[in-house]
Amino acid sequence: RLFRHEEPFHAKIEADVMSEGQVESVVAATDGFSGREIAKLMIAIQGAVYASADGILRSVVVDKIVATKVSEHRVKLKMTGRDGVLSNSNGVGK
Repeated sequence: RLFRHEEPFHAKIEADVMSEGQVESVVAATDGFSGREIAKLMIAIQGAVYASADGILRSVVVDKIVATKVSEHRVKLKMTGRDGVLSNSNGVGK
């Protein structure tokens, strides 16, 4: 058939995702993030669910994505000279 009927995608979230402990950890880790960075974090989490074989969001996946985004944030701060390192007038760290 040219068009076949597929079951709709149903995402599932494990019970321990965004538990109180994980929320506190994510809040602490993302301190200083811009609204755009937080939005990109959430889009990455959503993408991980859709890219998974079973459509289940697991806390370990959230932790890995948060760690990646925190690393990206640190790189951004270094590149812009806002990481506590003095920068010259061109914005390049010394």
